[in-house]
Amino acid sequence: MSPSRDQHRRPRQPLSKHALGRLDEALANHQEAHALAVDIGDRSLQAFTLNYIGNAHRRAGQLVEAMRYHEQAAAVARAITDPNLNTQLHLDRGATSQARGDQHAALAAYQAALDLTTKTGARRQQAHAHHGIAQALHALGDHDRAAEHWHTAETEFDQLRQSEANEIRRERRQLLCTCACANP
Repeated sequence: MSPSRDQHRRPRQPLSKHALGRLDEALANHQEAHALAVDIGDRSLQAFTLNYIGNAHRRAGQLVEAMRYHEQAAAVARAITDPNLNTQLHLDRGATSQARGDQHAALAAYQAALDLTTKTGARRQQAHAHHGIAQALHALGDHDRAAEHWHTAETEFDQLRQSEANEIRRERRQLLCTCACANP
């Protein structure tokens, strides 16, 4: 395995630390991986690690700092023609925008992700984009369109046999007594 290819595997370890709630450790590992990416000149890995640092800050509730890293990742990625990278950057920027309460920015980011996935056929990312759009539209009061996107995301996740389909069903059930978004 080439050193560069091996280095691409390195950022995944901090992702599991995210899941375990060990954000300080994950953040330090992401920063170390970013320094390594800079050293080896891997722009794609630089963008991913900057994005991961942004995600760690979002999970820690440091939303301004999170957005700053997402923007840095986007700046690095502008020179890279990797639709999967750019889609992930849009999805994560959308999540941070939602956490900040900026539903319009979230909607724009998720729509950009959906546009990319429509071209590439990345169905799982496409389902995530639909889910994000649904949440943003719901928050903006556009319940009919939100319900359409939730249904599309749920169907896609079901077809891919992904657990996210159950999460969407739970999310919509919680809305059952409050709005039309819960109706399929």
